Amino acid sequence: MNSTDYLEKAKSSYRGARTCLDNAAFDSCVSRCYYAVFQAAIAALIDLTDFRPQGGEWSHKATQAEFNRRLVMRRKVFPGAIGRTPLTLIEWRHRADYSPITTNRQTAKIGVSLAEAFFAAVESRIGKPYDPKSKPT
Repeated sequence: MNSTDYLEKAKSSYRGARTCLDNAAFDSCVSRCYYAVFQAAIAALIDLTDFRPQGGEWSHKATQAEFNRRLVMRRKVFPGAIGRTPLTLIEWRHRADYSPITTNRQTAKIGVSLAEAFFAAVESRIGKPYDPKSKPT
């Protein structure tokens, strides 16, 4: 799969999150928000770096770490707030998926906003050559 494939998966996950929010399925909304961000992070790593996971499997931990290491801290392609988004959303996803406590509407709405900002930032950089003098999105 290439970056475009993962970006399409991210779009689909984001649309699913919006549908879940509209239908008051808040736990599922947060879960889909996280996956939209995870898939967009993979697209960014494929398109903007030479990083590929050993064995071809994109783990959650390695994807988050490499996104932050390579694209936030080292090259400053994205601001720190964007780099924190996957960590925030995976925590919320774990709570939504594995805790008996149900996610509320406000958390789901914030999750959608975080995913939307992350996705927009990645989409604005995909396919563009790296320019170290450009400002982070």
